[in-house]
Amino acid sequence: MGKIQITYIFSFTSKYRNWSDYFAKFISIGHGYMNIFFKHHRIGYRQNPFSALTRQEWGEIGFIPKTFRKMLFDSPRHVQLIGRIGAGKTSLLHRIEDELSHSKLSIIYEYIPEGRSKILSPLNAADLFLLDEAQRLNWWQRRKWLRQIGDPNQCRCIFTSHQDLSTYFVDYNLPLVTLNVDDIVSPSHYAEWLENRLQFFVIDPTQRVTISEDAVRFLYETFQTDMRSAEYFLYEVFEDLETAVVLTPHHLVDFLQKYPHRPTSDHH
Repeated sequence: MGKIQITYIFSFTSKYRNWSDYFAKFISIGHGYMNIFFKHHRIGYRQNPFSALTRQEWGEIGFIPKTFRKMLFDSPRHVQLIGRIGAGKTSLLHRIEDELSHSKLSIIYEYIPEGRSKILSPLNAADLFLLDEAQRLNWWQRRKWLRQIGDPNQCRCIFTSHQDLSTYFVDYNLPLVTLNVDDIVSPSHYAEWLENRLQFFVIDPTQRVTISEDAVRFLYETFQTDMRSAEYFLYEVFEDLETAVVLTPHHLVDFLQKYPHRPTSDHH
């Protein structure tokens, strides 16, 4: 035990002139400096890039496909975002909120968790209502919601749903455009998503774990639209890494044997 302590003290003093230098380096972590005693710093990141994100982080990391921009920002119509579980509907909604947060619009975001079937937010207080998991509304609450947004003086609504609700909008004569998030998931979409995620948490861009182009394609072919499962898998991968490497399909195949792919369920 004593030998181990001596070894560590030697490593400190050989790299830093004194303890104050070491602690100055330690304190500077928040400004983008690396400390080898933090596991993820050794692979170039301030934390696991695929750990759970806050709502604000989702907004900052997310991106909006060019094909969606016109309908999302330049159209007066309501927008329905549909797609399979894990395809990125919620992250897209957070990114919309983030981009419009500096505008003059009054924006309300509400997520309907499993087990709840009604809207709690006052829609008359918003210019734009972002509703996550609209399919969970019961019949009465859905009717109430559609009547509210049907009022010309009420807000515009952008919502996510696992069920196509367009027929209800037709019944209430409400203008709606449907965007299928599944349609934008591709190897290039994966590449942009992964690079955004890594760049957000990077400390040292010259010495960090990266993902090869072949590995990006491998992830796409393995997980397809279930990007949430890809995220969970990559979290485990980055927890195991000890040094900065370029991840290849060979690495990922080995990790898949250790962490078999299990599709995500309809839970946040």
